[in-house]
Amino acid sequence: MTDKKLWIILGIFFAITIAASFSTSLTMNSAKYAQVSREIVESGDWINLTIAGEAYDQKPPLMFWAGALMYKIFGVSDFSFKWAILILSIPGILATFKLAELLYNRKTATYATVFWVLSLGYIYFHNDPHTDTALSSMVMLAIWLLVRYFEKGNFLFFIGGIISVGLAMVAKGPVGMVIPAMAIAAHLIGHRRWKDIFHWQWLVAVPLLFLAISPALIGLYNQFGMKGIKFYFWTNNVGRITGSYQGTNTDPVFYLHTALYVLAPFSVLAYAGLFQKITGLVSGLRNKVMETELYTLGGILPYALVLSVAKMKNPHYMLAISPLLMILAANFLQRYLSKDIKPSIFKGIRTLHYVIGISFWLLIGLFVFWIYPEHKLSYWLLIGLFLAAAIWAFVRQNSFNREFGVLTFSFMAFLFSLFYSVYPHMKTYHAPYQAIEIVNSETSGPEQIHLFLPEGRYWELFFYCKNVGTYYATVDEIDQLMGESGDWIFTGHKGLNLILEREPSARVVEFEHRQIARQTPAFLNPKTRAEKLSKLYLVKLPKSANQ
Repeated sequence: MTDKKLWIILGIFFAITIAASFSTSLTMNSAKYAQVSREIVESGDWINLTIAGEAYDQKPPLMFWAGALMYKIFGVSDFSFKWAILILSIPGILATFKLAELLYNRKTATYATVFWVLSLGYIYFHNDPHTDTALSSMVMLAIWLLVRYFEKGNFLFFIGGIISVGLAMVAKGPVGMVIPAMAIAAHLIGHRRWKDIFHWQWLVAVPLLFLAISPALIGLYNQFGMKGIKFYFWTNNVGRITGSYQGTNTDPVFYLHTALYVLAPFSVLAYAGLFQKITGLVSGLRNKVMETELYTLGGILPYALVLSVAKMKNPHYMLAISPLLMILAANFLQRYLSKDIKPSIFKGIRTLHYVIGISFWLLIGLFVFWIYPEHKLSYWLLIGLFLAAAIWAFVRQNSFNREFGVLTFSFMAFLFSLFYSVYPHMKTYHAPYQAIEIVNSETSGPEQIHLFLPEGRYWELFFYCKNVGTYYATVDEIDQLMGESGDWIFTGHKGLNLILEREPSARVVEFEHRQIARQTPAFLNPKTRAEKLSKLYLVKLPKSANQ
């Protein structure tokens, strides 16, 4: 496949990503992050982060700064926030290309870049942004600049690499340093480049790194003292690994099966590329002559092993190493295209690619005919175009063009269905969106929206509603909450009972609810869906006599 065709396909996927940013709303954590950005704009304080007016320490500020900057330019909206993340990812896309070109060749670089941007993980988490989205970009930028320095020289690249490591730490924390450090260390140690390891350059790196992360540390110290610094360097990272802070997942192969969809539709090539690289490492160790580059493998394996034993597991944690996996996928593809592998493996991979392509269509059919029946004529017209493109690729193209065409056009159809049909149906069961419509349509004065107890903590209400109130997290705050006469409250069953005990005349709106992120088989089954719905409530307190 020519570079021109690859870039055309990449452009189509960017169009899908942009279109999806219009059709999808921020939810849960992504809405919280967008709200933090809005409070930066409203307060003018870019160092001391807040959420609902309370000090915020959970995530470093890079993504919030990007969101706030876009708000300043284009106004506060979910579209502005998503575009901020998309722009923040551009350095990582360019770095993925440059790193693959430096380590392998331009063809590998083109495929690696296209694979990364076309992957489900990339597209999904740019429409549901997490700090890992920004982390992946800064990590790749740091690795490329440092590799460029160690392979070609020029100390400016080293300086840029260290600053990028600092930006990665400002995106997610110390993990932003760990991945580039492991990538560089693995290659230098594996190739016995001791002069590069024991060199004066690292003395420059330490103060430069601390300078880069100082805004995040200053904000934490201002608001939380040394506990904030400890949380940044230790609790929020090690605590998630050990489970002492968060996490109970003990599945050691969680990321092996999670990668199947995070890296889709190129998961098979990524697995094959990783296996090929590990085989090269084993061969080098056995022969005591290391001929393969270890930058990619060093960035992937240590981090993946830590993720696998950590008690806190989430699909988006994979994003930081996904571009490296796509470089290995693209590298393996060169052998695949030249058929420099066993015929049985070649046929097996080709068969799997067709199976994956067909599976996308089966999933589409399952969703739009049974789970969430789709009746929009516009949907069927457009899905017909994707089907025609997939059939055209299979009938008119040859060799890998046919295989790649079927795979990517089928995947495009799946993404289109996900954002244009499936997601809007899921959204109707997510109670906060219904509550937002009521609050905004009926609020004409200073009435605020408050969240009560963890069962009612849905940050999208704060981001999308007109007047933001307070998150009352504990039962002990009920008396203070009841003083918010005339305001709205979003809560669950426990919170509702506490409110009605004190104010029986309060207006109550009941919602059937299911989180968008929790689409279990029992809920997706229309016959058992009703059994899996919970209740959430929007409460309107009456105004006091003196109001």
